[in-house]
Amino acid sequence: MKIKVLNYNIHSTLGTDGIADWQRTAEMIRSFDADVIAIEEIGINHRSAPGVDAPASIAEFLGLNVIFGKTMNVWNGKGQYGIAAFSKYELKLVEKVFLPTPSGHEPRCFIVVKILAPKPFFLIVTHFSFQGEFESDDDYRLNSAKQITEKVLTESYFPAILCGDLNTVHGMPAIDYLHKHWDICNDIEPDTPTTSCQSCGPCQIDFICTYPQKTFTLESFTITPDLTISDHKPVSAILKLE
Repeated sequence: MKIKVLNYNIHSTLGTDGIADWQRTAEMIRSFDADVIAIEEIGINHRSAPGVDAPASIAEFLGLNVIFGKTMNVWNGKGQYGIAAFSKYELKLVEKVFLPTPSGHEPRCFIVVKILAPKPFFLIVTHFSFQGEFESDDDYRLNSAKQITEKVLTESYFPAILCGDLNTVHGMPAIDYLHKHWDICNDIEPDTPTTSCQSCGPCQIDFICTYPQKTFTLESFTITPDLTISDHKPVSAILKLE
């Protein structure tokens, strides 16, 4: 079975041109014709897009199923913000798990979603703390990678595809840890930036990974060179699950 995967941090539908347009974001997502889509920085009545329920609007517009994983309330409690999983297939939320972050900083989580495809599998969507957000943030990203992997192993959430803005790069502890347990699709193109970080400039921090190793065959991996619709580039892969 072939699976088209898209991971995309949509920056709350706010483009680098200062325009918030959920339909423009949805059209970008549509262009991939992906079977499963992992989205970071998506909201309901977010300050960048008042009155817009982005998960529901995008899902209806594209004819997809969706599960929204709220990480926090925003805009004085008027809005919600988090991550989401979309799919052509029926979805089932298995778990939403909060990751460790210091008090007073943005909460982070991951969602485990069962994709009810002809060959069912799990999609895990996450968004780690950013570089320089707080002291020892590399340790927190490493612990987050460990927590996700241990959950997948102990609960048998596999075969699994892990997608997310991991806010770290090749050669850093979290990615080194994931390499020991997961196949990382980005390894085919490790030097192409997916965004530009304040602390490190252009860098690749948006990832697609699979578990267990050698369970999925990677047929293609693409970083789409658009930094207008969002401040992150879409990252996509075609995988084959035997």
